[in-house]
Amino acid sequence: MNEREVMELIGDPREIDKSLTAFRKSMDSLSSRYSKLLERYPQEWVAIHAGRVRAHGESREAVLKEVEAKGLARGETLLWFMETEPSTLIL
Repeated sequence: MNEREVMELIGDPREIDKSLTAFRKSMDSLSSRYSKLLERYPQEWVAIHAGRVRAHGESREAVLKEVEAKGLARGETLLWFMETEPSTLIL
């Protein structure tokens, strides 16, 4: 496979970098503001895009519809359920 074929397969590296940067910003935002987000959106799904909450609601499907309606790239949008009672992990 030559370089041109690889580029066609994976896409433009600048666009991939842009997408990963936006997603990383959303992850950093969730991590650094988790307590405040949990207070504000308990038991809700939140969609974070480029570091900002862009949608929230009780159902994952409704939040995804709002993300799509706003034209946000799903690959750059973090979807997270703000669970007030952590699940128990049994190994």
